[in-house]
Amino acid sequence: MLGRSLKNRLYVFTGNDQLSLLVEIDQPGNPRSPLKVLGQTDTSPIADVSLPRLLTTAGSLRGNLAVVLPLHFFETVSVSLPAIPDGAIAQALPYQLAKLLPRPISDYIYDWQVTERLRDSLQLTVYLYNAKDFEKIKASLPSGRIEVKYLEADIFAACALLEKEQRLSTDHASLIVLIWQDNISLAVYDHNRLALVRTIQVTQPSFASEDAPLTQPESTTKQAGIAQTNDTPLTAATSVPLTDISESEILLDLNAGDSLPSPDPTAAAANTVASDDDTELIMAGWDIFNPGADDNEPHSPLAPSSKTGTTVKYPRKNYCRQVVLEIMRTRDYYVSVMKGRPINQIYLGSNDDLRQELKADNVEFLGLDLLPLYEEKDLNAESFPSLLRALTLGVGIR
Repeated sequence: MLGRSLKNRLYVFTGNDQLSLLVEIDQPGNPRSPLKVLGQTDTSPIADVSLPRLLTTAGSLRGNLAVVLPLHFFETVSVSLPAIPDGAIAQALPYQLAKLLPRPISDYIYDWQVTERLRDSLQLTVYLYNAKDFEKIKASLPSGRIEVKYLEADIFAACALLEKEQRLSTDHASLIVLIWQDNISLAVYDHNRLALVRTIQVTQPSFASEDAPLTQPESTTKQAGIAQTNDTPLTAATSVPLTDISESEILLDLNAGDSLPSPDPTAAAANTVASDDDTELIMAGWDIFNPGADDNEPHSPLAPSSKTGTTVKYPRKNYCRQVVLEIMRTRDYYVSVMKGRPINQIYLGSNDDLRQELKADNVEFLGLDLLPLYEEKDLNAESFPSLLRALTLGVGIR
């Protein structure tokens, strides 16, 4: 028995801000496939040394490589285009992006989703990745032996895993929450697609004594601005190349559906605070930071934290309540501002201890249980965290 062809082998390059892994998926497409860790480093995937070190440890390889990274390694932009055929988007979009991005468009590789089709316009969400970082990945690979098959953000791999296991209902919306050391990725899945995506920067404290004071950093939302470009004439006849890669060499496989619903045109971007009329909706549960406060007292306005941070007595509990608040903000924004369906499921990707902490004190504010993204007990949680295990399986389903 010769076994699986070397050319059909699938390897996954993934990691977080403190760890990089190179993994082989034994049975691509199987959500419970055995996984073999070929290499591990204590550096981030975007560090220059990470992939070369992993490949050196792994030895001679041949096959395809899928790359799945946390959402905060990407940039997202919301764009409005005139109503044009899908085939014309690739030509029109670079011209629009060039006016919106802070750096030259050649600094990025990107893919997009059509989130809404209106009578006279198209609404798109564009996902961008640093072109130089991608070129470093390509340059690290042995020529002619390994080719990049996918480059994917975390929430899409998580969604693929849940879809494959038929854990996402078609009768209501679901919220996917992925917790990293310094960031949180959130996405709403509805009508067989990802309808809302956002990332929050908030640092997870260690499991230190609850009596030890901690300076809590400011929670920061990575925003995707909505650019109205309907009045721009489409005069460009050819597309603007970003890099020398072709579509066959790299697929930013970020599609969970053909189109996504978008917020009401009068609403702000999905990651911003709503107008004053919507404050109570977005601020639902704000008084979880003030247990025992008088219900008749007005809620504190949502103001930026001090740059120096706030000293809290119970850092772990405070962090958990911050996470829950962001979950509630995302839920309330989607239902009340974007007019989406109610969210009846919440899937959480994190270590099991943190999930239990979140459930212990805060599930009553959510009104829903926090379901695990990956249900198997992780015997090697430190060397291969369950969240990375789930994302590896998810990207292997493509």
